[in-house]
Amino acid sequence: MPIVPWLLVGAANAADCDVTALTAAVREATPARTATRFAELAACDADAAASLAAKAIPKFLAGPDANEGVLAAIQIGENEGVRAWLAEQQPRELAPTIEWLGNQCSRAPEVEGFFVHAKDADNEGFFRDRWYRGLSDCRTEGVQALLGQALEDQASDRDRTRFYALVGLYARNLGEASVPKLVELMGTVPENERRLLVEAFADAGDVGNEEGMDAKAAKAAAAALLGAADLVPANSADVMRNTLASLGSEAEAEAAVRYRWPDRLTDGSYRYMALAHETWTCKNGKEYGTFHFGEVREPATRWPDTLAAEIRDLLDGPWKLGKAAKKCKGEAQIEVVIVDEPLAADTDTSDWLDAERNTFLERTAAFKKVSEAEEALLQL
Repeated sequence: MPIVPWLLVGAANAADCDVTALTAAVREATPARTATRFAELAACDADAAASLAAKAIPKFLAGPDANEGVLAAIQIGENEGVRAWLAEQQPRELAPTIEWLGNQCSRAPEVEGFFVHAKDADNEGFFRDRWYRGLSDCRTEGVQALLGQALEDQASDRDRTRFYALVGLYARNLGEASVPKLVELMGTVPENERRLLVEAFADAGDVGNEEGMDAKAAKAAAAALLGAADLVPANSADVMRNTLASLGSEAEAEAAVRYRWPDRLTDGSYRYMALAHETWTCKNGKEYGTFHFGEVREPATRWPDTLAAEIRDLLDGPWKLGKAAKKCKGEAQIEVVIVDEPLAADTDTSDWLDAERNTFLERTAAFKKVSEAEEALLQL
């Protein structure tokens, strides 16, 4: 039976249902049925349910069947009885009930007051037992105020896992409105923790929501993260990339590469060494090969893995790959290789080139002719 806010039904429902029979049913119910019977009585007569609450609530058997009874008790003002009952439950039973309750905020406004009451009644237990985990979708003014204050109070918490769980929950609940706080925190938390804070920008965009992320919030979160990019440590730039991509900002996610190796940028570009093992067999059966190598400069708009996936197409024209095979009506085999990170100013690639060259020469030892081509600098 659905629960209707008791203030709206109360005496009206009492005329349409058998309070005496429902009261007896609560008293006689087994633990497995007590919560259901209590919910039915509360929907019929709130006062009658309140008179039995002290004895009925402790009998509730934890699990999905208890949910409606718990909600009914909250709706008739039995916050303390419900809080005490929940405090007795094992973590595996407490967590799903708390989460379910949080999802009832839009259905039952009394739930907001229950969570506020629970925090006020036992602040330490509220955070120790992670009652706040049920509040990600409880988007009411009171709950949002609770989360904001909790974030302030827990900022110096030694349990950093708990703190960042709260950050993520705050971001998901407040959405776009959480973004200024996330930016503020970026400048105050230790650098080695900022990757966790970067991830919270995805929560602000409601990434992962089965109904789809909030496009407006996602756009704001991406813009704010980019605005705070200088605060993101270099070794967390990959997290920024993933977060921006999850927010739908693909081009910006790729451009985040400039924050990964800022000391390797030269005139706004990264330097890479690339090479190509080009071999071909002409129509007459003779085999040839050319070992190409050269420097490529990329304007910090692609991550190395993206560049590696695109490099063959980027080099085909400038390096004339495959042209010799076409001239002799043959078939070409081309393997393109690129270093896996941008080069520092003092990086010596000679050993890497020598190893690749030796591999190429071993493969082509019996060919008719083998050559080497140092290609001109390619600025993408």
